[in-house]
Amino acid sequence: MVTVEDAVMEFLLDAQTKNCSESYVRWLGYMLKPLVIEYGQRVLAQLTSVQMRAYQRTLQMHGYADETYRNFIRVAKQFIKWAWEEYRIPPPDPGARISLPIVEQKLPVAMKLTTFRRLVRACDLSPLGRRNRAILYFMADTGCRVGGLVGLRLEDVDLSRRVATVREKGSRERVVPYRPETVNALLAWIAKRPRASERFFCSLTPSHVGRPLTEQLVRKMIKRIGEEARIEDDDELHPHAIRHMMALAFRARGGDPGVLAQIMGHSDVRTTIKRYGQFSPEMLVYLHQQFSIVGEVRADVKRRATGEAEQGVVGEDRVVILDDPGESKQE
Repeated sequence: MVTVEDAVMEFLLDAQTKNCSESYVRWLGYMLKPLVIEYGQRVLAQLTSVQMRAYQRTLQMHGYADETYRNFIRVAKQFIKWAWEEYRIPPPDPGARISLPIVEQKLPVAMKLTTFRRLVRACDLSPLGRRNRAILYFMADTGCRVGGLVGLRLEDVDLSRRVATVREKGSRERVVPYRPETVNALLAWIAKRPRASERFFCSLTPSHVGRPLTEQLVRKMIKRIGEEARIEDDDELHPHAIRHMMALAFRARGGDPGVLAQIMGHSDVRTTIKRYGQFSPEMLVYLHQQFSIVGEVRADVKRRATGEAEQGVVGEDRVVILDDPGESKQE
């Protein structure tokens, strides 16, 4: 009889055969680890909805963050649905009636533009500094995930057309554009880049020169540059924070969500709108300032009041617009 633990191992193997990235498969394994601890030795077909609700309660008692807790439940439901189809167990599966927790939609943690500028300034003109600057520019310009960055090959980068082909989440491939400023940063890196390396961005450590960078090394690199630049907010020093910075800035400047969805690699534009349709209070004030009609109305009233004053027209209870917004008086 197939146990829950056996089925989880088969589920992860199936994800690998579908060309899911190694980091995603590891994440799936982490998300299913509590389920294996709780019911790993039980016969899969005997798993019940009552046990799944008990598992849900166990997760709640661990005090996970809301989004993490939701991901545990979501992946468990995904696994159980797969297992019931894979092993042809009669429906319904025990996760079918388990609802996903409602999680408050929060603003993604995005790197501030001032922080990004400080990171770029901290990169010197050495080969390492040029590589790091090129990485920062490329990520901020394209919004690519760190997995797409480390997988770049030399032939994937077309400097003349200002596009690059990135592969993320396994074999999913897309084209991302970038600006001339990023071209200059990439050219500066190419001039110092080890020619024998099979990847566009590679290690410069003496014992590993030319070897491909890993996602973990890029994360450490950003942390290290942040320390050199004396960045205090550690949450900003993450590759995904740069991705969020790019997307939020694109939307704030009036960028079309459909275009952004294609650049970001979202299969559904609704994902883009849901994640990047919210803005910080400061950005809301800025955008509201650009599009509110009140400024035009007030300017029109001031012009009319000025014209009436010049013509000597004074009516009863005429409102005089003062220099201080929101302040008026009755005559």
